[in-house]
Amino acid sequence: MRQQLVARHGRHRKGPAATPGADGATPLAQVADVPVGGALLVENGGEKVLLVQATAGTITAVSAICTHQGCTVQPAKDELDCPCHGSKFTLEGANISGPADKPLPAVDVHVKDGAVFSGAA
Repeated sequence: MRQQLVARHGRHRKGPAATPGADGATPLAQVADVPVGGALLVENGGEKVLLVQATAGTITAVSAICTHQGCTVQPAKDELDCPCHGSKFTLEGANISGPADKPLPAVDVHVKDGAVFSGAA
């Protein structure tokens, strides 16, 4: 099984699926894969999620589904951009501009042993 990750500039990178943790959970990504000051697009159980590392060592996540019309929001240099209609969001998911008038919903993630997992710790 292979997991596809999309880097902050929209490049596709394929690699082996992450090794499950001691509790059997499969990580969404490694902390090192999430660029500092940027985001990484991943899939979590079929849902697209943006893992964000706005400051070094702190990982948060928001839904990658635009609140305007449901397009997939992409990581940009230091923000999150919807390619469909031009909505822009901060790395925290707050709306900056565009037709979307609601923030991207937060998604619970936690870090354990250098890996990012779905759900609260």
